[in-house]
Amino acid sequence: MKLVMKTIKAFLLLFMFTYSASANEEIGFIETYALAEDREKAIQQLIPGTEDFYYYSALHAQTSGQLNKVEEFMEPWIKRYGETQRVQEIKNRQALIRYSQDPKGSLDYLRRVLNIQFNHQQQKLDAKPNLPTALDPATVSWEAFRATAFRNSNNLSQVSDRGLDRIIRDNVELDGKRRRDLLSRLIYPDYERLVGLIAADLRTKESGGFGEFRIHRNLMPEQLDELAGLNPQLEDNVNFVNTRIQKLRPSEDVDIELSEEARDAYLNRMWDYVKTLRPSFNSMKTHVLYRLLEHKRDKGEYPRDLFLSYLKLPRSVPYIEPKYIARQEMRSVQSDLNADFRSVTTLPPVGGDESLVKDYLLHFFVEDESFEGFAPFIRDSYLKPVFAEAKLVNGIGDPERWFSLISPSAVQSLKDRVDIEFAKTNPKNFKLDDEVSLNVRVKNVRDLIVKVYEINSLNYFLDKKQDINTDLNLDGLIANEEKSYQYDEAPIRRKNEVFSFESLKGKRGVWVVEFIGNGMSSRALIRKGDLQLLTRTSSAGLIASVVDGNNQKVEKASIRFGGKEYKANDKGAIVLPFSTKGSQSVIVTDGDFSVLSRIKFPGENYVLEAGFHFERLSLIHISEPTRPRL
Repeated sequence: MKLVMKTIKAFLLLFMFTYSASANEEIGFIETYALAEDREKAIQQLIPGTEDFYYYSALHAQTSGQLNKVEEFMEPWIKRYGETQRVQEIKNRQALIRYSQDPKGSLDYLRRVLNIQFNHQQQKLDAKPNLPTALDPATVSWEAFRATAFRNSNNLSQVSDRGLDRIIRDNVELDGKRRRDLLSRLIYPDYERLVGLIAADLRTKESGGFGEFRIHRNLMPEQLDELAGLNPQLEDNVNFVNTRIQKLRPSEDVDIELSEEARDAYLNRMWDYVKTLRPSFNSMKTHVLYRLLEHKRDKGEYPRDLFLSYLKLPRSVPYIEPKYIARQEMRSVQSDLNADFRSVTTLPPVGGDESLVKDYLLHFFVEDESFEGFAPFIRDSYLKPVFAEAKLVNGIGDPERWFSLISPSAVQSLKDRVDIEFAKTNPKNFKLDDEVSLNVRVKNVRDLIVKVYEINSLNYFLDKKQDINTDLNLDGLIANEEKSYQYDEAPIRRKNEVFSFESLKGKRGVWVVEFIGNGMSSRALIRKGDLQLLTRTSSAGLIASVVDGNNQKVEKASIRFGGKEYKANDKGAIVLPFSTKGSQSVIVTDGDFSVLSRIKFPGENYVLEAGFHFERLSLIHISEPTRPRL
């Protein structure tokens, strides 16, 4: 009882403070209300719906003993004005007035408002503790923790990432919401039941489709195929198809631009997959097959079956047979040659394909007796001139027969045309010990001059700040080598000639080989040798090591950037100071050989982290604090 009285006294003090605050307000209607003989009649002077109206109506109901009527005013009052100070005052009065009728309700109200907690325990001196000495295995088991997490939440927010691994491996049954939460947090796909969970989620209306979660894109190729078997609709899903193609890429250690075998395998893997796709993916089919045909041609191979498969893909190009693409089934599935799939295949868009198509036709027409095999897909007006050209430039059959296929002006144009073309089969890269030879197609050239210029790459990089290309100005330069060749072939005939450059064997450097004849010039850029950078970050800066084309460490290399040269130390490491964050162009040099490369510099971010440990008894009071300084 003493505790209750203390609580009520504390509340009365709070109430008196509240009332005294309002008493300082300007005296107005409160005097009218206090002195009125009929207070109910006085309240009628107030405008209904105002806070004054609600306050004095509730106050009058309390003072007149009509406590139940107070609630009728409280609901609209709070709804209109919220929990104001006057509202709280009436509530406090109501709790105190009702104490005699409902003590428990009033005390509960006071505990809630005053935040009173009775959680103190009596302290007993010399009492022996009676605490548990062991944990109940049932309360600390995996099943108990999982049950608690599922009971407290309808998702997996109370389950750690390690717990997710246990849930999926133990085949714990999950509802739709928990299953989606699980899939949204998974990173690695090494779970046997993962494909089934994803397939079940994709069938729900809540699913955002394939690609919604990161785990979708992290599935292994075999898992993607299994998922497609469970959900055949994915064969029409662009995100699924793109992900499946991305899984066909070679590893990060393989460069398809440098390895012909790796590029061949990659392109064949992609074509084996995309050729099974539906016509809605014709743009992707065209993209992949074009690059495969291009690769085969560069190897000197011309697969007729693949070429015919390419011609069957509907494309909006000038040489296509109009009747073929006018068919109903072809109109809505035409390929877009400008579609950019680099994010999927890493290969550039096709753009135009006429050059490749013509190369294949010229190759086939050397031996083909007619062009009828390609007539269903290519218009006659395109096939006839190409067929005649293939026969005429190679000196096959009766020229008059081929002249009849083209106009006299086209015949004269073909005779006058000058060709100094590099064959597509020429290697793209030369190793240090490789012999350098170039296959060149020469037509309508009597005298051919071949010049070889060795380029001082270091001076060029320092001057131009860009990589060497065939468009550099050679005026005023003296060729290191120069040879002349004479040809007696008719102007309409074309000759394949192989030029060897023995002087370049075993040398590192950059050379421009220029072929000049009958007013035309063609250039080839020959690079032999390579220098590559390996970098790591240290407190002193960026540490760079240089390796050559055989992946052997170069001990005495140097790097130039920012107008300075940084040389390797006795361990072959080059220390570069931190520079502007981002990719920077640098010149890597080993002796008289240099290459232009790029280094990605990290941004500077200094952080001091320290921990201090003191024994409690060693801490003493000092007037001036000790502050660390960097």
